[in-house]
Amino acid sequence: MDKKPYVLFMNESPSILTRMISKARISLNLGDTDKLRKLTEEKLKVKVPEGVSIEDVIIGDMSCMLSIPRGASQDECIMYLHGGGYTFGGGAYMRRNGINFADEFGVRTLSVEYRLAPENKFPAALDDALNAYEYLLERYSPSKIVVIGDSAGGGLAFSLVHKLKQIGKPLPKAIVAFSPWTDLMSRGESHITNRSKDLIFSRKMDFAPQYASPDEYENPLVSPIYGTFNGFPPILIIVGGDEILLSDSLDLAEKAHKEGVNVEVQVWNRMFHVFPVFGKSVPEAARALRYVTHFIDRHMTGS
Repeated sequence: MDKKPYVLFMNESPSILTRMISKARISLNLGDTDKLRKLTEEKLKVKVPEGVSIEDVIIGDMSCMLSIPRGASQDECIMYLHGGGYTFGGGAYMRRNGINFADEFGVRTLSVEYRLAPENKFPAALDDALNAYEYLLERYSPSKIVVIGDSAGGGLAFSLVHKLKQIGKPLPKAIVAFSPWTDLMSRGESHITNRSKDLIFSRKMDFAPQYASPDEYENPLVSPIYGTFNGFPPILIIVGGDEILLSDSLDLAEKAHKEGVNVEVQVWNRMFHVFPVFGKSVPEAARALRYVTHFIDRHMTGS
C-alpha cells in the first residue's frame, strides 16, 4: 500500500484484550433487521456517567437526545449520527455512544435518531440528519458544530455535507468518521482482501438494497465517495486495518485530499469495525478517542 502524507498507520501490536476480541468471530444475520434491533436494545447497557446530564429533544418527528457534560461550553455542540447499516443502531446504541462521546470530549452532544430502513428508505435518514443540523444552526454557530458518525452514520455525515453544499447552507467546522461506509457499490479493494479478516462482516453486507435502490448507489447523497469534496471542512477518519470498509475510508480520503481538503486518516493495525465506540474498555479505542478530543479542541478553538 502506497504511503500517503495524510495517512498514519498505527502499527504497534494490538493489546491482549483486542487479540481476545478478534479471536471471537461475531456471527450476525445481517439480513434479519428485527433481530439486530432487538439484540442491540437487549445487550447494550446505557449508563449515564456522573457529571453528564441528558435532555430529550424532539426535532420534527424525531426523538433525539442531548448529552451535556458538566462545565461544557454552551456555544459548542457535536452532532452524532449512529451506525447500523441504516437499518438498526438507534435506541440504546445511539444513546450510549452519544453519552460516552459527550463525557470523553467534554462537548455537548446531540444524538440523532434518524428514521431507519427498510421502512424508511433514502432519503429519509438524510432528511432527518438535515433537520437535526438545521435545528443546531438555530442555536450554534456552524464554526462550533462538529459532526461525528460511525459506519453508516459516518457515510451519512459526508452525505449531509454534500447536501449542505447543494442547498447553500453553512457547513460544520469539522467531520469525524469512524469506519465510514461511503460506497454502497462496494468497489474498494478491501472488500475482497479483508473479507477473511473482518471480525463482523465475514459474510456479504446486505444493508445496501434495504437503504436505497441500486440505481441510486452512485448518488453522492447515498454513497458520498462519488461526490466532489472541494470546500469540505477538515476531516478525521479512524478505521481498523482488518475491515472490509478500509477502502471506503482510504479512497474517500484520497479524493478529498486531491481536492484540497484538510484530511487525516488513522489506520489501526488489526483493529475491527468502529472500534473507537468501545470507549475506555479497549486500550486502542481509548487512545483513538483521546486523539479525537485533541482534533475537536484544535478546530473549535481555531474558529
